[in-house]
Amino acid sequence: MDKQKLQSYLGFALRAGLCAKGSEAVLLNIRNQKADVVLLDRDAAYNTKKQIANACHTYNVRLIEVDEDLLFHVTKQNFKTLAIKASPLSEQIKQL
Repeated sequence: MDKQKLQSYLGFALRAGLCAKGSEAVLLNIRNQKADVVLLDRDAAYNTKKQIANACHTYNVRLIEVDEDLLFHVTKQNFKTLAIKASPLSEQIKQL
């Protein structure tokens, strides 16, 4: 996976308002079938990982685990999950 390209795409998605940040917002977007791709920090708590993985599996949403510093560098906040809504950017992220 090209980390630099992924950071760029995530930055574009954040600026375009296509992201949900935080586990509660991500779960809500998954359940409302708005999320297309979910990024999950490898350092997230076990229960968070389990909840997100189960929701992604149930609603057929692609789940990608990323390094702990990636989401922090992109959001500048300590979020462990990030959902990207369906868009051309989400398709590019899936291809990475």
